[in-house]
Amino acid sequence: MAQGTADLTILSNILSLLQAGDLSSTEKLNGISDLATAYKLFNLKETVVGECGLTVQSGPFKGMKWLERASEGTFIPKLLGAYERELHDAIKRILAKDYCRIINIGCAEGYYAIGMARSTIDTVIYAFDIDEQARKLCEKLAVLNSVSVIVDGLCDHNRLQNLSGPGTLIFCDIEGAEVALLNPDYAPSLAESDLLVELHPMVSGEETGAHVLPRFEATHSIERISPAGRDTSAYPALAALSQADQLMALVERTEPTSWAYMTVRP
Repeated sequence: MAQGTADLTILSNILSLLQAGDLSSTEKLNGISDLATAYKLFNLKETVVGECGLTVQSGPFKGMKWLERASEGTFIPKLLGAYERELHDAIKRILAKDYCRIINIGCAEGYYAIGMARSTIDTVIYAFDIDEQARKLCEKLAVLNSVSVIVDGLCDHNRLQNLSGPGTLIFCDIEGAEVALLNPDYAPSLAESDLLVELHPMVSGEETGAHVLPRFEATHSIERISPAGRDTSAYPALAALSQADQLMALVERTEPTSWAYMTVRP
């Protein structure tokens, strides 16, 4: 999107919000704030891409060719290799394990699925996402990086039962739906699979881990991974930005979340 087009789009969207008769003043202000943030990130994206092009700069997927956009609002952290920095050690251990299958549920545009496909030789990678546009971007990213990944839509208990088992890693981030899906009562082969799972906050005030982790305590060693800070100086492409803009460029989500890496006990 060109600069002039972006300017017109943001102004048009703000005008639409102001004219909306079915929204409260608070809702309008929140919407304008979100649009302003998106506009700021658009400008930061242009600067960062100008510095480093469309190649992931660091982290376990350094060198991966990247798309012009992500399916979710985390373009800059992924391009820099800062995305979910707290997982980097676990990802390195996963890549060293030589799994026969990795099942990425909630793959989005394929950052992890394609990144891991580039870093393995004989591992079969499955990438599931219920969003059609995300699947198209994942397929595009696979072609861009000359790797093969099996992309599909919904992963239900039957599919999970058939694919998981010994030698399999389940990598799952589906915004809280893990509670329903990751249940060995309905997919018993999960008890023989390793899992890396995001633990999302729930409306009840709990996190999904309160429901998911007890199901694996008898069969798995469970390592919790806490959110980690970001060091802006670790990313040279941000050097020309102000400190405030550097921090904004690395923002991934409004509420930090933990993860659990669960490995089958010998």
